[in-house]
Amino acid sequence: MKIGSHEHYGWDDWYAVTVRHVFIDGTGMTTHAWLEGARGPRGEPLSVLVAPRTPPVGWREPGAGQRMDVWAWPIPEVQGEEWRSTLSAGRTPTLTDLGRPQQWLTLVGDGQGAQEHRLERARMFRGLTFRGRTPDQTGVKVGAVEVTGAGLSTSADIRVATRNFDRSHLWCVLGDEGRVVDERPGLAPLQEVFFLPGTRFRVLSAWQEHVGGHLLDVALVHQLDTIRSGDTPPVLAPERVPALVRVLAERALAEPDLRLRDPGRFAGPLT
Repeated sequence: MKIGSHEHYGWDDWYAVTVRHVFIDGTGMTTHAWLEGARGPRGEPLSVLVAPRTPPVGWREPGAGQRMDVWAWPIPEVQGEEWRSTLSAGRTPTLTDLGRPQQWLTLVGDGQGAQEHRLERARMFRGLTFRGRTPDQTGVKVGAVEVTGAGLSTSADIRVATRNFDRSHLWCVLGDEGRVVDERPGLAPLQEVFFLPGTRFRVLSAWQEHVGGHLLDVALVHQLDTIRSGDTPPVLAPERVPALVRVLAERALAEPDLRLRDPGRFAGPLT
């Protein structure tokens, strides 16, 4: 099993760990796991307590090729020595309140899952992007949470998502963890921002916008934070988005049409 966090803690590698002990609560549910490894990010022995970020599932070791996001508490050597002594004596260590977790990490079961997504280390984008909606997605449920499976392509250019305003239904995505995708020579400047597999989105609102003779049916979604628990504020106040969409659409209509060779990946459901 391997542990790591590329984007938020500067780790440049996965670190091998094993389960030293699993803690169980009074109901019999496994809650935390104590992991140890020979080397951490600074070359030191790695000792960390982890708990799944999706309670009440409880601790489970990821199978081969599986990933699991966990909260993590670095374990001081003194605490580690105490737990090792307790286990050697045949007793169960006591899990005291360690306070708020200090890190968010990813565990990868031994197998092909250790290979990260090709865009995982790409530069992040913070702001508003767009994605077309197909005719069968005209109705949206405000408050619903959608999880993307294979990832999600959006564009900072509204012309890409609407096929030069040929498409009227639109997703507007507020996010700060999308990855900037480099353009290939010879293609239009698609300004692609890609959200990794497993990213969650909450539908905030829906409205219609009349711009330059075009009717846009807009649904606003907020990319939920994968680093901190709970819902964090969007990068832009949702009530400001309609005015911004209107301004961006008016500017785009004043520009020449884009030559789009591959517009299909910028439209479809969030999942």
